Formats: sequence, C-alpha cells, structure tokens
Amino acid sequence: MAKRKPQSGGGIPEWVLTYGDLMSLLLCFFILIAAFSEIKHPKEYRKVIDVFQDVIGSQGDVGTTPAEDPTANSVRQDKVELAAPRTAQAKPQQVPTEYPVGPEPKASKVQPGKRFALGGSIMFDPGSHALREDGQKMLRDEIAPRIKGLNYIIEICGHAFGVQDRSELDLQELSYRRARAVRDYLVSECGIRPLTLRVVAVGDTEPNVGRDGGIEEQGQNRRVVVIQTERLTDELNPDPYLTGRPTTRAGN
Repeated sequence: MAKRKPQSGGGIPEWVLTYGDLMSLLLCFFILIAAFSEIKHPKEYRKVIDVFQDVIGSQGDVGTTPAEDPTANSVRQDKVELAAPRTAQAKPQQVPTEYPVGPEPKASKVQPGKRFALGGSIMFDPGSHALREDGQKMLRDEIAPRIKGLNYIIEICGHAFGVQDRSELDLQELSYRRARAVRDYLVSECGIRPLTLRVVAVGDTEPNVGRDGGIEEQGQNRRVVVIQTERLTDELNPDPYLTGRPTTRAGN
C-alpha cells in the first residue's frame, strides 16, 4: 500500500511567483510605453535616428521621423534616381556662356510696374468691331481726360469670346480690330498722342465669363479695356518727341 506524501508546510504556491513576475513585466512594459509616448529631447533623438540611418542605409517610411536629405545608399534614393528621366541624367553639365556686352543693354527695364484699368469695359456687339455710342461717350468723357497729356504708356486690350463672336474674322483678329477702333477714336476724336498707346489683342484667353455661363453673361467678354501702366515712353523710345536728339533711357 503506497504511502502518502507528507504535506508541505504553509509555504507560498509556485503559481504566485509566476503571477508576480508577469505583473512586474507588465508594469515595466507600461512604464516604457509612457516613456516613449513623448520625445523629451527631440534634438538628441534626431541625432540617434541619423546615426541609425547612416548605418543601415535607409530613411524609413510611414511613421518615422523625416530627414532633410536621403542618405547616399538608401533604397528611396536609388528609386528616385531610377525614376528620373534618362535625358536629365545624361545631360552634361552646362557652363554659363559669357556674351559680349555692348555699350547699351537691350532691356532697360524688366519689371513694367503696376497697371491700372481706366473707366469701365467698352462693350461691343456680337461679331462687330464698331464702336457703339456708349463706348464713344465713355472714351470721350471718362478715359480721355485722365490720360491726355500724360507720358505713360497706355495699353488698349481687346477681347473676343464665344459663338456669337464667330464671323469671317477669327477671335484674335476681332479682338485686335476692337482695340484698334478704340485707339483710333482716342487719337482722332480725343487728341491723345498715338505714341503713348499700345494695341493688345487678347483674343479669347481672358474671358470674364466661361463657357458654362449663359449667352447674355458671355456678352461681358466682348470688350476693350484701357489700362494705364507705370512705364514712360522715354524708357522705350530714344526720341519720343521727335526732336532729333535721343534722350538717355532710364536705367542705363
């Protein structure tokens, strides 16, 4: 008959020790999560990341701290180089060519300055480049008094747009003739010096109302706008007053 094993004394069961170890590990785990949830020293952390990137040759991807420039041996840098056009890779290094400089530069003023619209838009009938009475009145009473006697360059920008402007003339030519009609009226009827006027044919490139607008709304595109610039005729014409003695251009 087998003998019973003597019962142990009042010691701690073995599972309690295992349970205590698990609780200690969980506590350490949560402490580490709390510690890494916020970067206390971002500069030091950035240095550590840079060292790891130089060692493993990779910049990382989503969820990593971005670097300013990819490392030389990183996978991402290799993909970027492979995706670049071959023509751009094979393009030789260009050396700037020094051109001879003459006694007077070609460009005396690169920045034309500000531009101001004078009065309202001068409207035209569909497909027509003839000035209407309301347009003549605006030119005579509002625009001409503001530019008469000035030495600033005035741009006369003609516009055309839409099916209603389709005629024997294309839109570019029609916009030019509208601007030319305004220019001729300012010279012949208002006494404006033609030297200050510039005719610009915009065509259908700058409509006020797009093709999704109605027919009546698109009528706002059949217009001419008179714009005053900050450029002087003296800057572009060596003898604007026909005196026979060229003036010194501004900026030279």
